[in-house]
Amino acid sequence: MFFYLMLTLCACGLVDAVEKRKTPWWLPLLTTLWANLHASFPIAIVLAAGFGLEAVISAERQERVGTAVKWALVLLASLAATGLTPYGYGSLLVSLNIVGSKEINTIDEWRPMGFDLMGGYGAAFIAGSLAIVIAARAGWTRAAPMVLCAALMVRHVRFFPLFGIVAAPTLATPIAHLFPPFARRPSASREAAGKIALGALGAACVAAILVSSIGPKPAPAPRMAPAAALDFARMLSLSGPVFNDYNFGGYLIFNGVKTFIDGRAELYLGGLFEKTREAELGKSEAAFVSLLDKYHVTWALLVRNSKGGEKLRRSARWKEIFDDEYSELFVRS
Repeated sequence: MFFYLMLTLCACGLVDAVEKRKTPWWLPLLTTLWANLHASFPIAIVLAAGFGLEAVISAERQERVGTAVKWALVLLASLAATGLTPYGYGSLLVSLNIVGSKEINTIDEWRPMGFDLMGGYGAAFIAGSLAIVIAARAGWTRAAPMVLCAALMVRHVRFFPLFGIVAAPTLATPIAHLFPPFARRPSASREAAGKIALGALGAACVAAILVSSIGPKPAPAPRMAPAAALDFARMLSLSGPVFNDYNFGGYLIFNGVKTFIDGRAELYLGGLFEKTREAELGKSEAAFVSLLDKYHVTWALLVRNSKGGEKLRRSARWKEIFDDEYSELFVRS
């Protein structure tokens, strides 16, 4: 959620700065906040570099040096601001390591874009966006940020929202040039527009309070939250290291259980992802049991009908004690 919000503010703000020939002095503040909310914050620096290039090239010849200096100062300040976190600049290095790692390609959200329906959508989005830029003669500098986001989307499917959110403000002006009826035509004064915006914001806040107070409480999907299995494990006072399915990691953390593996991908680079996947999905039952022995695992919480569960059912050293529609629970015999 924070990624979508920060990216929207960043992309819209940078496009606005370029088109109004302003310097985005607000960017260091945004990157400071972003760096403390989500590991995707390096995107802000990269996007700023791309739009900064457009700002310099589109500036008047006598103003290009000054524009370049101002945008360079913004970039340097923003890069320095990313270190204002409890981890210093470690967060920046972690983010870069994750995107460059082939080890996490086995995780659904990090896999490359494939030749499937989603891949077809992605190819259509990229081709259509570039066609608009070319038809509107917006220039290669306007296309550069989208090309970068498209490359990330092809590399990891989790970056589909990145491409969509960046492409929307980037293409707004080219679309308005191609289709004048879509161009903005203010129908009210600035003062009236401000009052309307404040009224809409107030109504949204009231609606949010009402929904959170009297509406249904949010709950994770059962396939991601093995509540019944965890309750059963606690009833039996199971203790010791657990081997858990990757998708169950977040729920276990939320409930105070130390995980074997979870969505914090940066913690498991260096071979553990690949080793765990090969042991669980491979043909050898002994390899998987040996992995659990190595890490002194005493109980396992797996997705129902998983490959790992099949191996443990065949092993005399493990016993299944619970299963439901979504999960299955094993303990050492």
